[in-house]
Amino acid sequence: MIDTRPLVSVVIPCFNHAAFVAETIESVINQDYARIELVVIDDGSSDNSVAVIQPWVDACEKRFERFAFFARENRGVAVTLNEGLAWCRGAFVCPMASDDVMLSNKVSRQLAEFAACDGSVAGVYGGEIVIDAEGQVIRERDYPRCVYRFEDVFLRYAFLSAPSAMFRLEALRAIGYRPGLVVEDWFMSLRLLADGKVFLNTGELLVKKRLHQQNVSWQYEAIWQCSVNILEDYRDHPLYSKALARVMVAQMFYYLKTDKFEALRWFWRAWRTDVGLPFDRRLLKTAYLRFFK
Repeated sequence: MIDTRPLVSVVIPCFNHAAFVAETIESVINQDYARIELVVIDDGSSDNSVAVIQPWVDACEKRFERFAFFARENRGVAVTLNEGLAWCRGAFVCPMASDDVMLSNKVSRQLAEFAACDGSVAGVYGGEIVIDAEGQVIRERDYPRCVYRFEDVFLRYAFLSAPSAMFRLEALRAIGYRPGLVVEDWFMSLRLLADGKVFLNTGELLVKKRLHQQNVSWQYEAIWQCSVNILEDYRDHPLYSKALARVMVAQMFYYLKTDKFEALRWFWRAWRTDVGLPFDRRLLKTAYLRFFK
């Protein structure tokens, strides 16, 4: 009997994650949903990531409807993701970092959510189990079910766990990722929601998000510069100043545990940019949940 359920694509860009990528691939193999295609692209790793991935090729070719593994010179994560999207044929797609892990019901649960939604939902997210480099649980982030619109993401009110995301493939491919951005997900999300689409966050735990010293989230200044560059596209938006202030608040929280004086400086800059910021309870709650829960 022909399986008429939707085909789901998974794109894994890999860069110097030899210690983690096998677990990522295995978690896709272990999904309880059958119709999956997988593409893994090594983005010029200087470690032995390619050697780690190679033994998984046979298992992937047997498990998935389509599978491809490419290894080439470094071009950056955005270019790699766009290459993966171009390869895909599914109705839905899950971009997956090569250090994170899917829980076994991730794909099936998100497809069920999409089936119950109308076409305004461009992406479905969930909660995450935060783990360390060795796979030990640090904390769990499960949030109440909610819908996010453009303004929510623009003003940093949204909690969007990147590894938990599933998108409609054609919508994401039409937007793509902008090369050269450290926070390429934020740019993509704003573009995807600009025409009135929404994201659904079910809050249900769907993935394990790994924290380690190679995470982009440690690159505080690069994140700041990238965020400012993204906001340049929205300089004429009536919420531009508020959005800029909230990026400054994010910087404050990045520094709060390591350099309290620098954190205070960022808060002062944010307050000068938006004097109403200290009274924005939604922002402070979201920031607390993102950085401390």
